[in-house]
Amino acid sequence: MNSQPTEYRPSYLRTAIRLAVIICVFLAVHQLLGWLNVMAADPENKWSKSVHLGVILLILLVYAILIATPFVPGIEIGFGLAAMQGPSIAPLLYVFTVLGLSTSYLVGRFVHASYLQRVLADMGLQRAALFICDMDQLTTQQRLTLLRGHLPRFLAPFLANGRYLLLAVLINIPGNAIIGGGGGICLGTGLSRIFTPGWTLLTISIAVLPFPLGVYFMWPGFE
Repeated sequence: MNSQPTEYRPSYLRTAIRLAVIICVFLAVHQLLGWLNVMAADPENKWSKSVHLGVILLILLVYAILIATPFVPGIEIGFGLAAMQGPSIAPLLYVFTVLGLSTSYLVGRFVHASYLQRVLADMGLQRAALFICDMDQLTTQQRLTLLRGHLPRFLAPFLANGRYLLLAVLINIPGNAIIGGGGGICLGTGLSRIFTPGWTLLTISIAVLPFPLGVYFMWPGFE
C-alpha cells in the first residue's frame, strides 16, 4: 500500500476554477433554454416544433448530467419533464437515466486514481484521497475485504456474491441522496473496480426501469 499521497496539497484555486466552469456551463444552458423556449413559443416560427424538441432533448441532457453527479437529486427534473410531456416522455427518460448513471460508473471505472486523488486533495478531503490511494494498490479480493469494513454489518455479506443486486437496491432505495444519490453510488461502484462493466451496465439498465415505467403507466392517474 502507498502512504498518504502527500505530493497532493489542497488547492482551493483549482477547486474554485472547476466550480466556476460548472456554473458557467449551467448558466449557458439556462440562457440557451430560455432562448429556445421563446423560439418554440413563437407561432410564426416555422421551426417551432423542431425547437420544442430541441428544448426537450437539451433538458434531458442536463437531467442526465445532474443524475450522474454525486449528491445531486436530478430525479426532480425527471418529474418536471413528466409533468410537461406526460407518459410519452417515459422512453426518453429511461434512455437518459441509463446514460447518466452509466457515465458516472464509467468515469469511476476508468478515471486514473492519481487524478481523483488530486481532485479530492484539492478539496481538502485527504482521508478520501488516501482511501483511493490504498484501494488502487489492492487485488479484487483485498478490495472486497476493505469495502466490507466500510459497509453496515447487514449489507457487508451481500458485497461478494450479491453485489449487483445490492447496487440495484441502492439505486432505488428512498433517500439514497445521503449516500451520494444514483450518481455517487455508480461512481463509487466504478472506483471499487469489483464490478465488471457488462454486468454493471445491465444492472443499471434494469434497476432504473421502475421510474419510467411508473411515468408511463401511472402518470395519467396522478394527473
